[in-house]
Amino acid sequence: LTEREQVVQTLTSQLAEKERELTEREQVVQTLTSQLAEKEQLLHKIYTSRGFRLVAWIWELRASWKAGIFPFAKFLIKPIFRKLPPKIQTHLLKAYMRLQNLSRQVPIQTYKDETYDLNNYGVGESGLVSVILPVYNQASLLRESIQSVLQQTYKQFELIIVDDGSTDEVEDVLEEFSQHPQVFILRHPRNQGLPKALNTGFDFARGEFWTWTSADNVMLPQQLERLVEFLQTHPDVAMVYSDYLAIDDRGNPLQDPRFRPHNRETPNSPIIRLPRSTEKLNIVKDNFIGPSFLYRGWVGRLLGDYDPLFMGAEDYDYWMRINNLFKIAHLGTDEILYKYRVHDNTLNARAAELGIFERVDRLMEYEKTRREFFQQPFTFYLDSETYEWLSNELQNGGFMNHVYLLSQWQPSIVEHDKKILIIASTISPEWLKTFEPQKNTFVILRMTPGSTLVYELGTTLMKKIDFCFAMDKESYQRSALFTKKVLLVNKPKDFLRLAMAAANNAIYYRLTHDEASTRGIKPIIYFPKERKITILLQTDTFDKGGLERVVYNCARYLDRSRFYPVILVVSRNGMFGQRALKAGITIIELPSTEREKTYREILKQYSVDIVNAHYSTFGLEIAAEQGIPVVQTIHNCYVWFTPDTIENWRKLEKFTKHYIAVSSNVAKYSDVKLGLDPKRMTIISNGIDINEFAGKYDGNIRKNARFSIRSRYGVSNDDFLFLCTSAFFAHKGQLQIVEALSSLLASFQKIKVMFLGEAVDLSYYEKVRKRVKDLGLENQVIFAGFQDDPSDFYLAADAFLLPSLWEGWSLALGEALYFGLPIVATDVGAARELIDETGLGILVSPPFSDITEIDCTNLPLYLSGTKGNYEVFLRSLLEGMKHCLEANYTERDREKAHQVIAERYNAERMALEYSQLFLEIVRRQNKSAILW
Repeated sequence: LTEREQVVQTLTSQLAEKERELTEREQVVQTLTSQLAEKEQLLHKIYTSRGFRLVAWIWELRASWKAGIFPFAKFLIKPIFRKLPPKIQTHLLKAYMRLQNLSRQVPIQTYKDETYDLNNYGVGESGLVSVILPVYNQASLLRESIQSVLQQTYKQFELIIVDDGSTDEVEDVLEEFSQHPQVFILRHPRNQGLPKALNTGFDFARGEFWTWTSADNVMLPQQLERLVEFLQTHPDVAMVYSDYLAIDDRGNPLQDPRFRPHNRETPNSPIIRLPRSTEKLNIVKDNFIGPSFLYRGWVGRLLGDYDPLFMGAEDYDYWMRINNLFKIAHLGTDEILYKYRVHDNTLNARAAELGIFERVDRLMEYEKTRREFFQQPFTFYLDSETYEWLSNELQNGGFMNHVYLLSQWQPSIVEHDKKILIIASTISPEWLKTFEPQKNTFVILRMTPGSTLVYELGTTLMKKIDFCFAMDKESYQRSALFTKKVLLVNKPKDFLRLAMAAANNAIYYRLTHDEASTRGIKPIIYFPKERKITILLQTDTFDKGGLERVVYNCARYLDRSRFYPVILVVSRNGMFGQRALKAGITIIELPSTEREKTYREILKQYSVDIVNAHYSTFGLEIAAEQGIPVVQTIHNCYVWFTPDTIENWRKLEKFTKHYIAVSSNVAKYSDVKLGLDPKRMTIISNGIDINEFAGKYDGNIRKNARFSIRSRYGVSNDDFLFLCTSAFFAHKGQLQIVEALSSLLASFQKIKVMFLGEAVDLSYYEKVRKRVKDLGLENQVIFAGFQDDPSDFYLAADAFLLPSLWEGWSLALGEALYFGLPIVATDVGAARELIDETGLGILVSPPFSDITEIDCTNLPLYLSGTKGNYEVFLRSLLEGMKHCLEANYTERDREKAHQVIAERYNAERMALEYSQLFLEIVRRQNKSAILW
């Protein structure tokens, strides 16, 4: 008890001490509060003093003089105008407005070329405005900002909100608008800063026109209507801006005279009157464009991202970039279209704290050197077709002394030129594969009318193309499958100007930036809380096969916190159906009777949000009729389709929201031969389930598996074992492998081939076995049958063969590369892309020049070998196998291939890309419009 009393006394003493400290601090606070009040009174006296008003007036006088004779005259006349009798003011104002209505033509800087029509270069949905709204921890003001966008009189817009890692109550506000049909919400897992948030938003923009607003500001109802009207009636203007109203933190007109006094009619006027010309925007340090603006979407695609290195001045930098290359115009009227809030939590208010002033100073120097760089001449390298097409413009521009044919290109040229522009319409995959991109080179692909070149280059090589210029809508849509950097331009004069603009902008950016510092992170598409998206994964069969494996992996790896996958088997269940049940995945088999009725019940019972059909067309019309978007995954080049089948697929296009093509070749065949719309396609590569092979790539396991399989099948350790894992079909090329093996044995003795696969086409299987016997190859060819788990066989092999006539995206190729096997594969499906990325293998020339040459009319002839250049095909296969025998690939080569597949082509990555597409489609589907 005594000890406790002592503790109480100690605590009481400490409490008294704390109370004394609190009293002292309260007195300090009172003193500081009193001093602050005195300073505020003193500041108020200064602001209201004659001296300050005189200085402010002189400041405004100086600014109006610098802006030009007309703003100066307006500044002097306005005070006189206000002293006139009200009636005279009214008459003069009406006369002024009549003059305004007679012509809204805005004077344009004379140094800009006025002969270009900048109205439409193919970017975006016609008339649609994309409004980006980035937000970071401004929940209290966000709601009003969102509502101001939704209340626009111009209704054709999309609002893309980017939550840049907020930690306050922003999500609660977003939840209120998450079901609005015109609102699309993205989230960064962590704060990235305003420039990267803007870049994220515009990456999803679909509009012809672009703008952005802030979470603490307010768009007035007619802003979009007036700005869109201006751009639509001024095709030579790339960007328009207007005057605006400054407000305080409570939303009242701003009285503080310190904010942009040189743009105010009086020190206390909240109206910000902006210069009518941008001639000095890049020269005089003043970011006067303001928050009310609109520019064409193609300008954004051409110029690219906002610059993260100029955080707080990223907009000023962007306006300078536009102003360097295109026309920016003031609206030309005194209309107020925007409320800009001035308070303590804006970037402007925190400019000193955030170092924005210093960045602006750096920006002015940066802009000076940028303009000088833009004046430097290009060295052009063109293919012969492009040279002929552009020759007049090159001659008129005085560029001919700097023009060379692409055939003259040498990599060493890069070191001697400051900026190089390569433009080609006939660029070959082989040339591009050897081309090493440099910071001072810019490569443009000119897609001529009807061109399919982007398909031949594929997703890997297209990464080396900096920009595409398409000459018709068809080639534009094909290019847009691979890159957002694409414009529709068919006039040589426009083409050359825009090509140089894009190259100047990009090259200077690269030369002055570190790529790592400007790279952003992928956003998450926001969906309402406590609401999972139900995905109906539909397939006709669910037994063995690559398609079935893709469906299973997609269901298995979709994020269960956001998605509820349901697998519908329309016809025949099997091996993967059993796997799905064991994995806890809901699987439904459609009965043989009352199928349509049951299908409708399934859609209703599971509240299906989206149907993803995998080579299955049953019920798609029913889903579409119920407002459920349908996504069809195209797994192969469907060369066997009859004209009637193709016609039926085309009829289903009106019920199909989107297509997923598993490779560039699949997209090409679906577009060119099936007539499906590439505008509605996305290429998503298949992925292998590396978790199934977990640990098997380790050293000891590899050695044990190799020894075990080879011992079981009579393969010695010094035998070179080629592996082919494929069901027996004529188009899979097992017969050609046998023929090539027979020829190889004349030069190489220790060779064996192992076939893993089910004898689905029994007659073809027997034909292969008979040929093996006829050639006396029974000891060199092993038929191992179907293997549910082929991993040990990959480990036992030395190389992999797949000489198919057609493929989609072969999982077997991906698995072989994952296990470090060099591949010999026909140049179909994704083989070229996989070999280009991994560097492990060689392509076999198919017996045709292009996959689109095959269709149902000549398919039997190709399968029988009576059509096509099979001599070249066999010789190429033979050379490929010989290459593997002689190449001496290193362990490093094999490890590189293993890493590429593990990181870029795994099933989890595939499921993530599917989920991102599903989320975007569901969110953009106006199912909830009735709520608004």
